[in-house]
Amino acid sequence: MPGSAFWRTLDWYKGIFGSFDAEIRTLPTSPPCLWAWSHQDWPPLHVRRNIRIVNAVGEIVADQLPPERYQQWLAEAVEPDSYLKSPYYRPMGYPDGIFRVGPLARMNIISRVGTQLADQEWAEFRMLQRGAVLSSYQYHYARLIEILYCIERIRNC
Repeated sequence: MPGSAFWRTLDWYKGIFGSFDAEIRTLPTSPPCLWAWSHQDWPPLHVRRNIRIVNAVGEIVADQLPPERYQQWLAEAVEPDSYLKSPYYRPMGYPDGIFRVGPLARMNIISRVGTQLADQEWAEFRMLQRGAVLSSYQYHYARLIEILYCIERIRNC
C-alpha cells in the first residue's frame, strides 16, 4: 500500500493541517456530545446496536441506549432563526445536550479500529487533543481512517 494514492492523500492531509492552525481554531468545535452506535471496536454495525454518548472530554455520558426507546432520551429544540430542529440528549437539556454524529463521533467512541494500519492512524488521531477530538476540521482525518480500515479489510479478503 505505501506509495498508493491513498497514502499520498493521507500524508498530504497530515502535512498541511498543521499549517492551518489559525483557521482551524476559528472553525466550530463539536457540540458537548458525540453519538455513535455503542460498539468498542470498528466497524460499528448499524443493525441492532445501542447508542453511546461521549462528552467533550471523552467520558461516556450514556451507554447502551436502545434506539427503539429514543423518545425517552432524545428531544428537539426549535430555533426562531432556522428551519432546522436541534436534536439533543434530553437528560442534559438544551443546549448542553446538543450532539454530533458521523465519522468524528465514531473515532471518539471506539477503543480501537481493528486493523493494524488503521489502529496506528487512530492512535495518532487521538493524540491531536486531550479528551475527545472536537474540531470540525478533523472530520476529514476521521474519514481517512475509516477509508484505511476498509482498504485493509478488502486486502485481507
